[in-house]
Amino acid sequence: AFLGIASVDSMQTPLLLSTSLRDFWGRRWNLVVHRLMKRTFFVPLVGRSPHLAGLLAFMMSGLFHEYMWLAVNWNQRDAYVPGLCLLFFFLQFLLCGVESALSSTPLALQLSKLPQPLRTVLTSLVVLPLGPLFLQGIRSMGVEAANQGQTVSLVTGDAPGVSGSPPLDWVMCGLVGVLASARGLLRPRPTRPAVKSSSSKSTVVAVLPTCEGA
Repeated sequence: AFLGIASVDSMQTPLLLSTSLRDFWGRRWNLVVHRLMKRTFFVPLVGRSPHLAGLLAFMMSGLFHEYMWLAVNWNQRDAYVPGLCLLFFFLQFLLCGVESALSSTPLALQLSKLPQPLRTVLTSLVVLPLGPLFLQGIRSMGVEAANQGQTVSLVTGDAPGVSGSPPLDWVMCGLVGVLASARGLLRPRPTRPAVKSSSSKSTVVAVLPTCEGA
């Protein structure tokens, strides 16, 4: 945004605003990877088999993360169980399928009438219990960062904590937050074209935002 290049807000507050699993995965969680999987694997197959297209997109995302976790744990593979991340995405695909199948039932209608915060809590209760399957691959990285005093020790480390200065990731997160806030102030506001009118007929020009939605 500072260079005049539009950027993507990858995370759209998924844990605080998602009202369904499809909302969580399709519109809020990691939109950079989501759009990559959508245009590469989902869109080419959705016309033939929507279910196969959705399964392939989730499985490729799982394999993508399996590769990353393997790279992180290459020197300590005893702390990493291959396949758990892939299992996580497969289960998420099944849960999204169940949600889609129930979307036109009376139960879904009643759930849609619940307050948004309550629907967000229900969505989180479905996603978070399976989180360890996804996060186990980066546990060792968290331990190493905690031992180096770079982060809050949420997992048990082997070295005593470093005191006397804020953790490095606290400083970096604060800096990112300031830059993100400033970006909104510096981003140019879109201008709407003037409404054209004539003596015989009035024409209203509607401007629709262009975006790549879920």
